[in-house]
Amino acid sequence: MWSLVILAAGSSRRFGSNKIIAPVGPSGEWLLEYTIYDALLLGCSCVVIVTGSGLENLMVARLGWLHNRLPVQTVIQPVAAARKRPSGTAAAVLAGAARLSGRFVVVNGDDYYGRKTLARMVSWCEADKPSQQQAVAVYELAATVTDHRPVWRAFCPHDTEGRVSSVHEAQVLREQEKCIQVLPEGRREVSPHQPVSMNCWALHKDVYDEISREVAVFEQHNLHDGELTLAQALCSLMDQGRISLQAVPASDEWTGLTFPDDRYRVSQLLQRWVQEGLFPSPLWKDLRPVSLT
Repeated sequence: MWSLVILAAGSSRRFGSNKIIAPVGPSGEWLLEYTIYDALLLGCSCVVIVTGSGLENLMVARLGWLHNRLPVQTVIQPVAAARKRPSGTAAAVLAGAARLSGRFVVVNGDDYYGRKTLARMVSWCEADKPSQQQAVAVYELAATVTDHRPVWRAFCPHDTEGRVSSVHEAQVLREQEKCIQVLPEGRREVSPHQPVSMNCWALHKDVYDEISREVAVFEQHNLHDGELTLAQALCSLMDQGRISLQAVPASDEWTGLTFPDDRYRVSQLLQRWVQEGLFPSPLWKDLRPVSLT
């Protein structure tokens, strides 16, 4: 059995409003609902949504009815008293996976990775792998960047067997069909085919304590600000020889919300998928019980 942890505690500063609850589906669905729908189809045992304070009641009201088919829990990512915001996605995973066991998949609530890609991660979770082996879904860089506006991507170079050698984050954008990495000393063109992570991981609960130690060290040296991403924590553990990381090639079109005008692009793509029969509309019409009141 596998579980799903959805990271939904970001501040949405670039989006301008809380993108986790932005109505992007044809019937006002949130983007994370499509991932939960796929998880239900793929036999997920439990969904944990890690969110910020103030959204937990809204999550329960929206998704609580699913409990008999797929338990959906909401946890709040804690924020230390001296900090203005949470300490990053590594700490968010600790909050979400605290009560889980075995393998679990981690995704962003503001991204949709594709049902086939999620199925590949589930297959990896259900394979007989040593607990120190983790996996990451990788996409080609060109399929994940937008025009003229830099976004952060985690580069995951790997060998022909899929063994990831490092994970490093960098800002990239697209200019005139070219992928450009933004560096302090300037810009340089990079291959559009480089494999990057969009923060979809398959982890084992045994790595929990390892990530916890990374977060503790980070917070000790960053009492008031700064964020430790899950990619950074896992890269550190790789460098120490504590874990290994396998690249799982994505087999779907990725979409996600970062900037305000992403809403239209995502909405159009979801509408297309509905027309192609990938999703019903409304999304839950065949599953949600009919109210008699």
